[in-house]
Parts: sequence; C-alpha cells; structure tokens
Amino acid sequence: MPASRSLGLGAALGLVLAFGRLPLGLDWVRLAAVDGPGAAAVRAGALALVALALGISRQRCLVPTPWCVGMAFGLALGLLILDGPVAVESPLALGAAVLAPAALALWFGRNWRREDGAGGAIDLGALGTAGLVLGGAGAAVALDTLARPLAGLGLGLPTDDAVSATVLVALVALGSVAFGPLVRGYRIRGPMLALGPALVALGTLVGWWFLGRFEVPGSLARQLTVFGLSTVDHGTLAWNAALAAPVWVAPAFALGAWCAAAGDRRHLAALAAGGALGLVGLVWLREGWATPFAGDLAREGLERGRGLRFGALVAGAGALLVGFEGWRRRGGLAAPLGALATVVAALVLRPGAQLLLSPWQETPVDVEWALETSDGLFTVERTRFGERIATLDRRWLTPGPGDRVGDLERLGTALSTLGTFGLDQGPTRVLFVGLLTPERAAVLTARPGVQLERTAPWYPFDHWLEGALLGPETVLPGRRVSPEQARADLEAGRYALVIAAPAKGVELAPRGMFDQGLGPAPRPATGGLGLPGATAGVAWFDGAAGLAGRGLSARVAVQVRGLEDPHVAALAGVAEHWPTDAKEGRRAAFAGGERRWVDAAPIGALLRPARARMDGERAALFARLARGAEREATPTAPLAAGLALHFGAQRLSATWASPAEAIELDDRSFAPLARAARELGNDPLAEQTIEALAALLVEKQRFEDVLAHLPALAESRSPWLALELALIDTYRALLADDAALERVTKLLDLRPGDADLWLQRGELELALDVPEAAGSLRRALELDPEGYARRRRLAVALAGAGQPEAEDLARDLLRENPFDNELRELGRAGPR
Repeated sequence: MPASRSLGLGAALGLVLAFGRLPLGLDWVRLAAVDGPGAAAVRAGALALVALALGISRQRCLVPTPWCVGMAFGLALGLLILDGPVAVESPLALGAAVLAPAALALWFGRNWRREDGAGGAIDLGALGTAGLVLGGAGAAVALDTLARPLAGLGLGLPTDDAVSATVLVALVALGSVAFGPLVRGYRIRGPMLALGPALVALGTLVGWWFLGRFEVPGSLARQLTVFGLSTVDHGTLAWNAALAAPVWVAPAFALGAWCAAAGDRRHLAALAAGGALGLVGLVWLREGWATPFAGDLAREGLERGRGLRFGALVAGAGALLVGFEGWRRRGGLAAPLGALATVVAALVLRPGAQLLLSPWQETPVDVEWALETSDGLFTVERTRFGERIATLDRRWLTPGPGDRVGDLERLGTALSTLGTFGLDQGPTRVLFVGLLTPERAAVLTARPGVQLERTAPWYPFDHWLEGALLGPETVLPGRRVSPEQARADLEAGRYALVIAAPAKGVELAPRGMFDQGLGPAPRPATGGLGLPGATAGVAWFDGAAGLAGRGLSARVAVQVRGLEDPHVAALAGVAEHWPTDAKEGRRAAFAGGERRWVDAAPIGALLRPARARMDGERAALFARLARGAEREATPTAPLAAGLALHFGAQRLSATWASPAEAIELDDRSFAPLARAARELGNDPLAEQTIEALAALLVEKQRFEDVLAHLPALAESRSPWLALELALIDTYRALLADDAALERVTKLLDLRPGDADLWLQRGELELALDVPEAAGSLRRALELDPEGYARRRRLAVALAGAGQPEAEDLARDLLRENPFDNELRELGRAGPR
C-alpha cells in the first residue's frame, strides 16, 4: 500500500479510537461521572472496529511509519473535536461518530495496484493468530493499567487523553523508524513478531517505575523543571507531553518495532482484536480485585500494578503460541525460547506498590480509604484544611469547604420546581444523581411528601464509599436504585423531579495560603436530557466546564457565589418553563442562548494553565447568556450583561494572599448589576451578586466606587444589611466616623440584638469621645460577639474606655492565643 494510503488509513482508525471515548453525560445518570464498564465497552468496540476494518481490507501490507503517524494525527484530532466544537450527545450519535471513520478506513484499505510492505508477509496460521490475539489482550491490560496513574497527573479531560495518546502513537512511529531496518531481516523478524506484544507489556514496568518516583514529595516539581515547567502549568500541552513521553517510551518503542516487523494488516487486526478483548476482560478483573483498604494499608493493599504482571503473563503466553507455531512451520528456537524468557520475567518482576495522589501538592495527600474499581480510583481523604472529601480519579464527588453552602443552595433551587405540595397529595418521587451526604439529604427531604431515591454511575460501590466517608453507623434516607432502574423509571415518567449534582475537577496546586482551587470539569454532553410527561429535571454544571459550546435548554438557572464560582443548570421537562423574573419564590431564569463553535477552542486552551482556561470558559459562557438575554429582552438581561462583563475581565493573577485579591473588577459591570438589583426585586442571585460586589469593593479599598454606587441601592430596600455594613466600613476607612455612627445607630433601631453593631457603635463613640461609649461596649460584651477577632476588638475597646471588664476578657482570649503580646499589655491582663 502506498505511504499516502497508509497515512489515510491510520488517520481514519485514529478517529475511530478517539470517538470511542465515551463523552461525559450521555444521559441523566452519567452526568456525575461515566461508569467504567460502559466506557470500557465503548473503547473495546472501537478497537474491535479497527480490527474489523483491518481484517476485511483487501491490502495485506502496510507501510508502518506513515500508518502510525496517521493514527497519531487521527487520535489527536478526534479527541480535540470531541472536547471542542462537536458534542456527541446520544448513543445514536456516538455510534455514528465511530462508524463513519471506520467506513473511511475501509475506503483507504481498498485494493491498490502496489503493495509496499515489509518484504512479504509471514503466515502465522490459526495458532499463531490466536497467539497474537492473546498477546494483544495482555498488552492492552498492561497499557491500560499504566494509563490510569498517568491520567491522574493531568486534569482528567479529553484533551489530556489526546496529548497522551498522541505522544504514545508518535513514539510508536519513531520506534518503527528507529528499529525498522533492524527487525525487517528475516531472522529477526519472526522472533520479533512473536515477542513484540510481550515486550510491550514488560515495557510498561519502566513507565510504572518512572511514575513511582513521584510519590516522593517534590520529585514531580523537579521533573517539570527539566522541561522549564512548574505546577502553574498543570494540564497544559507541555505538562502532559513532558510526563507522558518518559512513561510511554519503552512500551511504545517495543510496539513500533513490532509494527515494523509485522507490516501485515492481518497481524495488526489480530492484535487490535486482542486489545478489545483485553479491555473487556480488565473490567471483569478489576471488579474481582476491588477491595477497599483503609489508612496505612491503602498504598500497599491496592496493588494497582497487578495488571502489569497479569498483562505480561497473558502476552507471554501468546508469545509462546506464536513462537511454537513459527518453530513448527519454519524451525528455529529463538522465538519460543524468547517467549519462555518473557514469561519467566513476568513471573519474577514485581511492580512496586503505588498510590499516586496529586503529587503537585506541597504536602502528601492524607488518604484514609482507597478502592480501585473499573470505574476508577475512589478515595476518602482530608484536605489541607482538615475537611473530609470523597474523590473519583482525583475529581471531587463531594462539595469542598468553600462550596458546601452553594451546594445546598443549588439543591434547594432545584426543589423549588416542585412548587407547593402537602402530605395529603401523597409521596412525590425525587431522584438524586450523585453522592449523598447528610447535609444534602437534609435539604432533599426537608419538604413534606418527598420520597427520595438516589443513584450514581458507581452504584455497585456506593455503599462502600458512603460508609468510608460517613462511617458505617450513618444511615442516609432514600432508596438506592441502580442506573438501569433509574433510566427505566425516568422514561416512564415515574419521577416528579430528577436532580444531578455537578461534576467537579481535580484539586490544583495551591497558589496562596487560602487557595483551594479545583480544575475544570470535563465538557458535558447535554443533548440527552429530555424528560417525559410532568417530570422536572435540573442538571447542575460547573461554569468552567465548557458549556459555551454545548447545547443548553431554552431556560437555564444560574448561581454565582462571591463572583468567582459560577454554576449553570440545564432545565428539562416541566422545569423548562422556569420564569425569567423572580416569581413564586424562585430565582429568575436566564435565556440559554445559542452555542458558538468559536467559543470552544481546545487547542488554544491546551497552551494555557488550568486557571486561565477556566477564566476563558466562564467568560465565553456568560457572553452566551448575555447574548441570549439581550435577544429575548428578558428581565435578567441587565444581570446577564453585568456578569458577562465581570467574568470577561478575569485574568490569571500572581500568587495571592486572599481570594479577593485574585478577582478582577470591571467598572462597566457596576451599572447593569445595580440595575438588576433594583429591577429584579428579591431575586436571590441579584442580591448575592451586588452584596459580593460591595464586599469586594471594600476589601480592595475602592471606596469611591462604594460611595458612587451603593448608597442609592441601600436606600431602595432599607435596611439592606450587607450594603449598610459595606458603607459603614467605607466611612470608617475614610475617617468619616460621624457618618458611620449615624448608619450604625439607624441599624441598631432595627437590630437591637446584634453584638457586632454594638461593638462598632462603641468603637465609633470612643473615637468621637462620646460618653455613652462604655455602655455600648458593655452591651456588646453581654451579647457576646462571635469569633476571636471580634472579641479581641472588644477587649481593646473596653481597655480604651477604661472598663475593668477588659482584663477578664483579655485573660480569656490569652488562653486561646497566649502569644498575643498586645493583649498582655492591656493593664494587668495575663494568666495568673
């Protein structure tokens, strides 16, 4: 076959393998994650199509290097397309996407006048072909076992897969060039044909050893320094390539040498067919190996590398079959003896135990529990702030410390689609997709009449995960249902509401003391969210998950907390009629708008760090929502416009000391956000947005902007506590204590039991030499303000007013912090 045909055939087959990666979210129960057996079945089906296309091709010989180069190109292009402008959003579309390039491969493999091969094909016979199938199965098991921890070093996105797969196949092409002249000789070609898959499996041990080095703190950073990178470059093209190349080099070179020796499409078809069988068999093996381990046993007990040994043994057995068939047909003991040596090596060599968890973190991850399954690696661990979380392949399944309030708010917003109902109306079935926690369960079951059910893609292991996270004695409400049963009940319209929790990204390296950022979640496929009858559906997504280039419902719900962590919900079924103004106690909906392919630029995103990529995704999403709101002239148009300006202004900042310092502000967003706060009434999103803006303006000391935009808003809905407090802080910072005292006094008439307001009044009166200062401070002491910082301020103020209570309060505070020298100086304060 000419080189151009080999190049085209490889590219088409690369597209088949790329499109065989199951996108996230083909239906409601796969929105949180993709179940491992389903994903493996699709990938195995793609490999089977590759084997079929090669097997029925009329050409026997392939030029190895162009074929491998074409496959690398097809893999990269396919995965980038799926993660960019094209969304495979239904099983039918997925099947069409896989079959179309397979048909193209058949066209490239049709009969051609020339047959440029590797010097003639070697006939292996039935036994040798079976040995190649067995070798392909073993190599696939070993390669997939190695791919798991390597994938855990990226962001868990299809773009990471694209880079890793491209590097692998490019190294295969390089290996075919480097070793082709050596293995094409007849004496070496036969043994290499037999031993190649086994050498591929044994080569994965080299990559495993390389990854194991990263368990030592700081070793990953040193490896990145060799390529001029740092942890800031997490998820970029350079990051993925720098880590993938050393891991894949040994098995890829072995596979390249084998491809150069084979050159026969029947041999390649047999190897691909074996790879498909290996992926299916590995699911069964991982299910059988799945055993949870806790504490110090997690690392040693998991034995994640057992797939390497098993794959090498299977591939070695296949090499024995091929070698025996070659000896029977042509004589020579090199192949069978070499195959026997690979089997012995697989029995003797033992890959070291490994539990590679976010090695870019400054300190090792405190893992309490781990479970390896076909769905991925589950862990229960503690963050550096002491919070317990559950993860799947390094992606968080539970809300982090900074998102717990927002998570419960999202659930409450979804429940509001049910309207008002009572116990006399009978049970109302609600399906929750995700990992249930006690906090989530409390919100979901707070309303009378709710009959909660729950499911997840990891359903077979859900009880283990919940037990490890919450303790075996914790009993959560709601009946567990399998994904299959949940799908059937959804199609039959038996649920009143289905809620899908948002998928999250991996934890990024911290860039400041208070930073605990998560990377972008995979782009969801949102086209399969239709619901029948009177069922309502609310599917929440991370605002940085690339929704700008995906199909959304006509109406979407939006949540933005602190102007930095937006979420968007696609509304299905009855929920599609969500009002665009704040009626019936619900937040206003936004217009979904039209997606634009130009908004999805995965290739450009690969060149940017994860945080910069997320800023771009959020900006593109809210620009889309603003266009939709403007076109439909919805009441949410000013709010959408203001948020679009705000997220469009975000830039990757230098290392910051506080989260507020990382948030950029666009002066043009102030006017539309203020207008939205006035026009949308009591809409919670408009309120939270303007309150977050007020807090940011004060923290950034932009006091002129506070005085320019907030007084009128505060008066429009008096008392608006958050805005009043921002104005008070502004007046105090500007030394306008009279104006600040006036506002504090006004608030105290409405909130006489607020200890913080009494403290502020006492401090202001003390600064203005008002005689009543001591009384205000004593009143604050009686009400006992919350928090060490407030009580410390009170102690200092009482001492300034000459009150004896300062000594006792300072003594109590010193018990909490004995190193506070200023408190020791307050008269006779100190431990006795």
